[in-house]
Amino acid sequence: MVIAVTGNTGGGKSAVTAHFARWGADVIDADAVGRSIWQRDADIRARIIAAFGEEVTGDDGEVDRKKLGGVVFSSRDKLARFDAIIQPALRREIARLLEEARRREPVTVLDGALLFEWDLSHLADRVIVVTAPREVRAARIVTRDGISIKEARERLRLQTPEEKKAGRADFVIRNDGTPEELARESRAVWERIVSAGGKSNDRRE
Repeated sequence: MVIAVTGNTGGGKSAVTAHFARWGADVIDADAVGRSIWQRDADIRARIIAAFGEEVTGDDGEVDRKKLGGVVFSSRDKLARFDAIIQPALRREIARLLEEARRREPVTVLDGALLFEWDLSHLADRVIVVTAPREVRAARIVTRDGISIKEARERLRLQTPEEKKAGRADFVIRNDGTPEELARESRAVWERIVSAGGKSNDRRE
């Protein structure tokens, strides 16, 4: 089966995914797949530089991940332009990886912040959305990425509201407590999904 774990940045989806990995799941990280695509595909890199200019490149003239993030997450228009460049190849690659995983692994977790935005949710048997209060998420982003609170809030502003994502989930995990509480809730959801074999009769699309 395939379990998709999503949620807005800073919510804690990767922490939930890490728990699932410890309990035996294979993990496909959509963000890592996206990075690998533009890092190995010279045509996509050239399109990114053409779209956003030299402000996204490092001293070597190649796309710099941190600079790219700063530019892409500065406006909805730039985020949409980046998605249009990377999304077709990313969707094909994730579909291929999941098809292989279904033949090879009992449980695969797709970790992807933009699961709904990139139209990937139909590839999963169950979808989990991980949520947290907005200011908690902003503080986590500041610590994680080394950016200002203003930049963190801007990134959150550009994302689909949590409640819309939660409304399309099979399970919602709220990550506003301790790590131990998150582990317990993640375990409860994991056991419910695995015991049911990934089947769902009430999936909300």
